[in-house]
Amino acid sequence: MTGDQHEFVKVRFALERDAEGWPPAGSEGLWAADLGDRLARIDNNPWFARNIAAGDVVRTRVDDNGEHWFAEKVTWSGNCAIRVVPFKDGALVGSRQAVINLFAPLGVDGEGTEQFGMVSLNVPSDADLSAVKGLRGPPAGRFQWGPPGTRIEVLDPAGQPSGGATRQARRSRSARRIPGTARR
Repeated sequence: MTGDQHEFVKVRFALERDAEGWPPAGSEGLWAADLGDRLARIDNNPWFARNIAAGDVVRTRVDDNGEHWFAEKVTWSGNCAIRVVPFKDGALVGSRQAVINLFAPLGVDGEGTEQFGMVSLNVPSDADLSAVKGLRGPPAGRFQWGPPGTRIEVLDPAGQPSGGATRQARRSRSARRIPGTARR
């Protein structure tokens, strides 16, 4: 391969489930460009893996089955991952596409999943994070970033919960659970 062309590998992230069984899987696989020397650049948004975003460079370990597993983040891309669950009784009437369309003018892209009724957004490093956060509750009337009843996770550029760790710590594990998902 030459130039910026890389082969792609799936990097698996082990997920820790809470007492209610969320997230709904034990691991998540993200596509990544293989940079060699067990390094990979994440190429898509995470649904459940925390403290990772598209563009981050990670070190992997390869298991006996040849699968690449996340070992550590080596370089932060400057991007930020946001997960949004639009409520059916909310301003966007549960529309995942409406969430994507709302954030697109700010340079934010993303994708939705019908299975969990959620959207994973990528806020690039050059986007105005203040404008992105401005799409929330009164006066904008669109989203609520914090308790009560929030189902939006925002990670700041350092990969930490935005709005302060205090707010994150106050939320119970069940408050972070995606609505409409039954424990199976």
